[in-house]
Amino acid sequence: MNFFTFTKKTTTRVAMFLLSVSLITGCFCQRQDPNKTVTEDSIPTIVVGIDNYEPFSFKDEEGNIIGIDVELAKEAFHRLNYRLEFKFIDWSKKKELLEGKKIDCIWSSFTMTGRETQFLWAGPYLYSQQVVMVPKNSPIHSIKDLNGKIVGVQSTTKPEDLLLRSGKDIPKIKEMIVFPTKSETVASLREGGVDAVAGHITALYRYTVQENFRFLSDALEEVRLGVAFPKSGDKS
Repeated sequence: MNFFTFTKKTTTRVAMFLLSVSLITGCFCQRQDPNKTVTEDSIPTIVVGIDNYEPFSFKDEEGNIIGIDVELAKEAFHRLNYRLEFKFIDWSKKKELLEGKKIDCIWSSFTMTGRETQFLWAGPYLYSQQVVMVPKNSPIHSIKDLNGKIVGVQSTTKPEDLLLRSGKDIPKIKEMIVFPTKSETVASLREGGVDAVAGHITALYRYTVQENFRFLSDALEEVRLGVAFPKSGDKS
């Protein structure tokens, strides 16, 4: 399944849903006065913090910023009459950057689940799964098989939280290695530095198609993706 193609077909529907949620909740942005003459200089700019996280937000070979979330953000903020600026950020400092007003919102495959009270949310606009990926010849087949294994995750992502709170549904792993980026996480799996990696199914899917990897039979968690605004943002 080509997730990017599938999602682009539903861009307008999802963007309109986000727009309605944003207006209902008062999430930071609001429509401009329709009776006011709009000039290029008068259009406000929204700075969107993103991660280099294919297929949601990344640069193509020509240096253009593209991806599922990029297309959705363009559609939504265009309808709100805002100029859009994408800014790649240190993902581990996303909350700090948002609260410090270095960015206006976070829109890059960001999980609402478990973070509902930390931000002012627009969404969910997409439902996803946090999954675990292993080499095809691995003896690990289900989440319970992770007991005593080494798992790689990207810093401050949802799997890091999940694996830290081992319990009834989450096994007690031997070690969790945290990497700055998704690329470094997957590279460690290739090199045998970790037994498995955990992340969004959409972000890891292409590796199961292009390389010798597969997903486990069950997921870590079902999650909702949303757009995060600061809780201190303008609610007018």
